[in-house]
Amino acid sequence: ALVADRQRRMWIGTRAGLSIWNGDSFFNLTRENGLPSDNITALLATDDGVWIGTNNGGLYRFAQNRLFVYNAENAGLLSDTVTALAAAADGSILVGSERGLARFQDGRTTAVSDIPPLPVRSLVAAPDGRIWVGTAGRGLYAFDGQTWRQITQGLPSLTVTALLLDRYATLWVGGESGGLARLVD
Repeated sequence: ALVADRQRRMWIGTRAGLSIWNGDSFFNLTRENGLPSDNITALLATDDGVWIGTNNGGLYRFAQNRLFVYNAENAGLLSDTVTALAAAADGSILVGSERGLARFQDGRTTAVSDIPPLPVRSLVAAPDGRIWVGTAGRGLYAFDGQTWRQITQGLPSLTVTALLLDRYATLWVGGESGGLARLVD
């Protein structure tokens, strides 16, 4: 996972921990120096910090030089394996996991029950409220601001591993078995 924050630092998540490049040097975080999980699976930079998704360690938020830890026990996450993150237009954080999609806001989690609790592989949200969720084996789910619909036709694979919304609001879809598709609504 890769993301740049507001201070122009690069955050690099790996299976062996988290590295932060400040332009001059790296700062590394692992379990040895306080990171609850070394396996970083998703990163998201917002105005108030960096969100860190992990494999079996839950969700972290780094803000004000502190690490906040959220998991199934203390915040009701659907799973402590976080696979994808996105900032929703309503200010919530969308959290994809092995058990589906949820909204995280004010320290609490609410499952998005309009779509099945499928493993989420990729996630993207637009400023206008649209959301796309790439799943393992069931294609793409799209939210237009009011309703959800499933998309399976025209995808490179039914396991959608990558989503990108470009500056022209065009959605690009990458599949597990290779290939790239441009979604045209």
